[in-house]
Amino acid sequence: MTKVLITSPPDRDTVVAEVYFGDAQFAELRVEGSSIVCEVYASRSGRPWRVGLRELREALSQAEKRLTGDIEQERNDETKAD
Repeated sequence: MTKVLITSPPDRDTVVAEVYFGDAQFAELRVEGSSIVCEVYASRSGRPWRVGLRELREALSQAEKRLTGDIEQERNDETKAD
């Protein structure tokens, strides 16, 4: 089961998209300048992740869409506040 969460970690300047497979975090996507960066985490077991390509592609695509949508909303909110 794949899950994508948009969070605002205290050690980040903006929101991030966390990608989970089952209950383990697989990756974090964040915007850096004009790029989206994907940081992949080690598995809890220390063994390589084994994920279907289609499932991985769909999870990363969903994370990117949700992240960029939330970033755009955050920018709009900041503009309205000024």
